Amino acid sequence: MRPERLELHGFTTFREPTVVDFAGADLFALTGPTGAGKSSIIDAVCFALYGVVPRYDDRRLVAPVISQGGIEARVRLDFSVGDDHFSAVRVVRATANGATTKEARLVQHVGAHGADEVLAGTADELTAAVTRLLGLTYEHFTVCVVLPQGDFAQFLHAKPRDRQKLLVELLDLGLYDRMRRLAREREATAGAQRELVQSQLAAASALADPARIEASAGRVRQLTALVERVDADHDRQSELTRRAEAAAAASTESEREVALLAGIVRPAGVDDLAGTLARAAAAVVEARRGRDDAEAAVEDAEKALQALPPRIELAATAKAHDELARLEKARAKGETTLADRRAEVADTRARLQGAEAAVVEADGAVQRARHQHLVASVAEGLSVGDPCPVCGGEVAHLPDLDADAVTRASEHLAGCREAERDARAAHAAAEGELRRVADKLDDVVTSAERLAAELSDAPGPDEVTELLDRVTAAEELLAAARTADKTARTHCRQLEQAEDAARAAERSGRADFDAARDAVARLAPPAPGRDDLAADWDALVAWAAARRAEAEQAVIVHRAEAEQVRAEAEALVEELVAACAAAGVSMTGAPVRDVLVDARAEVEADLERRRAAVAQRDELEAREAELAEAQEVAKELGRHLAANGFEKWVLDAALRHLVAGATGILHALSAGTYSLTLDPKTSNFSVIDHANADAVRSARTLSGGETFLASLALALALAEEVAHLGAGGAARLESMFLDEGFGTLDGDTLDTVAGAIEDLGAQGRTVGLVTHVTELAERLPTRFVVAKTATGSTVQRVDG
Repeated sequence: MRPERLELHGFTTFREPTVVDFAGADLFALTGPTGAGKSSIIDAVCFALYGVVPRYDDRRLVAPVISQGGIEARVRLDFSVGDDHFSAVRVVRATANGATTKEARLVQHVGAHGADEVLAGTADELTAAVTRLLGLTYEHFTVCVVLPQGDFAQFLHAKPRDRQKLLVELLDLGLYDRMRRLAREREATAGAQRELVQSQLAAASALADPARIEASAGRVRQLTALVERVDADHDRQSELTRRAEAAAAASTESEREVALLAGIVRPAGVDDLAGTLARAAAAVVEARRGRDDAEAAVEDAEKALQALPPRIELAATAKAHDELARLEKARAKGETTLADRRAEVADTRARLQGAEAAVVEADGAVQRARHQHLVASVAEGLSVGDPCPVCGGEVAHLPDLDADAVTRASEHLAGCREAERDARAAHAAAEGELRRVADKLDDVVTSAERLAAELSDAPGPDEVTELLDRVTAAEELLAAARTADKTARTHCRQLEQAEDAARAAERSGRADFDAARDAVARLAPPAPGRDDLAADWDALVAWAAARRAEAEQAVIVHRAEAEQVRAEAEALVEELVAACAAAGVSMTGAPVRDVLVDARAEVEADLERRRAAVAQRDELEAREAELAEAQEVAKELGRHLAANGFEKWVLDAALRHLVAGATGILHALSAGTYSLTLDPKTSNFSVIDHANADAVRSARTLSGGETFLASLALALALAEEVAHLGAGGAARLESMFLDEGFGTLDGDTLDTVAGAIEDLGAQGRTVGLVTHVTELAERLPTRFVVAKTATGSTVQRVDG
């Protein structure tokens, strides 16, 4: 699996849509400060493929990958496996109880001119499809391809059983188990086939007995001689058989004539058919005359009704006269009301004019009171003889001051104005009512004049009433005529049906006669007269009685002849049967020759089976030997391919080869200090400490930095050796992602590690490192610089 392009949106620290383009980056580093999101890129790759985030212990835990404050996270990984290209997409959506990852799909890109093929449409289908494509489960993927933080030493410290299970799947050693099961199946199949062949061989050997073959051949010769004797007497037997069959056929034919003639019986009721038909025909003629009279009465009634005006027109005219009378009454009433409304308008107009005059008078009184009040106010404090402040003359007399005069005049004016408003409203209401009554009267007058014009040529009310009475009488007369007509038609139809039934009975009787005569037509019965059915039956019955006596006598004669010929044929057959009995052939009731031919065919078939069994016996003996050899070969192959056999040998060889490769890498990484080996008792990894007199100790005793070097050596060796050690279907480890430990190395060791990784990348694999070490990152041809900003993490690719 090689990553080509990774898209993230809302995934951990990558809030905004982010693209990581791996195209052409066979050896690269993910670098950046702590917490920037470097490991999240590796997590996104694992999540896109398997739906699991490596950093969480719980495989079901996915909700934390959603960016804080977000509602969903989306990841898309474009990758290739060999020459095939795929896209894996997963979406995490927050729910009330955590998150859901139901939305997922896997698409294979067919090419520029082909349609993409959807391989998976759910989360579980996507995980299963990726497992089949890569040949790795999630657990194995995080051991061999992605080595996340905290799991880097997992393969180094794994239990032997778990490590062996991983190698069996990586190297596809399960192939040998499948081969073993197939060998066992072939052994069982060969054994079952061998048992069948052995039973067939025993049967063939019994049939191939030479004495039995010779006895069957003699029996065929004996039966052939008897068949030749039967053929020699064939003509005599055939003649006797022909004569017996002819006599029996003649007897049978005469018996048929007797049976036919016995069926000629004159049926009861033939004499009544003609009278019944005549009476029914006469009744029909009378009924049809009554029906015609009823039809004529209906026609007369219809004509009388058609001569009168239609009821609907008369009813409309009567309704129009009623409406005109109503309008005339409304007109008279409206004219009276209009006069009353006009008088009311005149009265309210006079009231309004009086109110308007009172307002003018009251307003003048207010003005005079205000003037007197002003004069009194100016004269206040003056005495007679004082100079006038207005004209300068001498004051001759002083006015009286009435302080409430203005108030009283104003209140009187307000009352007059209120009375004016009431009078004006009453006048306006009277005028409105006058207009309404006048408009309504105009409508009534117009409608009355229009309706009077329409009725100018129509009959008067009394004439309309008379015409309606005449129409009612004509309608009642027509209804009665139609009822009588319906009754007459029903009666006529019933009598016609009775006549048809009588005719049908007569035809049926004639048909019965014809059927009876046709049944004996080949015996040439007398021709019927066709005038009197009873006479025709009498003639046919008399003829049948005479002809029946002749046929009964013929039956007796033919039976006797057939019995005599059969006796001669039976004597000839008895002679042949005796000869057959002497030859051991039992008769079954079939013709003698047929019995002999069948017996000879049975013996010939047995003879042929026995001769064929000789050749079959030789073939089965050779086949049994072949199956015995195949059964033994399959048994030995299954034994060698048992789990403790060839598979264990291959697994041990693979482990030794893997340890040898890892030892070479670890020896270089540790500057000659350590080598790897397997503990012969526990099968756990151990290290040889060359700096301590080649002491052998458990790998678990290594320090953190030493453990990193040993784990890296195993990881690099595993990536290098799996493709060479595995069977044809083994997983191809085309990529490796390392996310741990480079910061613990000294400068020389780091240089050695970098060289080893560069060599691995130069061999055509994709190798990615997550590191804080700037020196290591800068040595790689491609760097993805991960930075954390206020809006989330970003990724920038740097080549060179």
